Amino acid sequence: MSEEVKPSSEAKQPKWMLLKNGKMWKMVDGRISGIVAVPDYEAAESLEHRLDMISDAATGFSCGLTDFGYQYLGSGLLKFSGTVGEILVADDEEEDEVMQELDPSSEAFRQQLIKQYGLLEVEARHACDNMDTEYGEETVVQLANGREIRTTVYPEEASYVRVCIDGLELAYWVNDEWHEKTEDVMGAIIGAARRDMSRETKEQATC
Repeated sequence: MSEEVKPSSEAKQPKWMLLKNGKMWKMVDGRISGIVAVPDYEAAESLEHRLDMISDAATGFSCGLTDFGYQYLGSGLLKFSGTVGEILVADDEEEDEVMQELDPSSEAFRQQLIKQYGLLEVEARHACDNMDTEYGEETVVQLANGREIRTTVYPEEASYVRVCIDGLELAYWVNDEWHEKTEDVMGAIIGAARRDMSRETKEQATC
């Protein structure tokens, strides 16, 4: 599936919050979002059960999210966005125990990316080094493994291709590269796009 993503001129910089359940999510204006593994999603008996499962997987509490939506990607992976529930908004004295903001330039942040998304070391470093890189309007192909292939919007020439997860850039190629080494670059793009995070996240979710 593909979609066009337009950047917002008033977009706020997200905070990266590490929750007590060991998951880290982007937070903007009290809403967190990301890709979460819910291995038993398809076995849920009702919509209410599914919503509780998603909230629990993302926050550690079945009531940890309110006013949230989701998109099922397949293989037990879902993309979600929701408002943080009151149970996660603790008193100041307890706030660090419930949610902790991580600095994107820190080693802890990089290691969390590797753990949560099953990234290679080189992918995590690339993501951290390019968090402030801005792109214009893009076409996004969402893959079932949670990764995305992004490029410019037609009819603009495809001057680059990048592989992302949760909007974080994991790899990037410009058109000069695939003109000069077509086979190598196409192989690298497919290799980066096909890496499966579902196995790693499922194992963590069931621990």
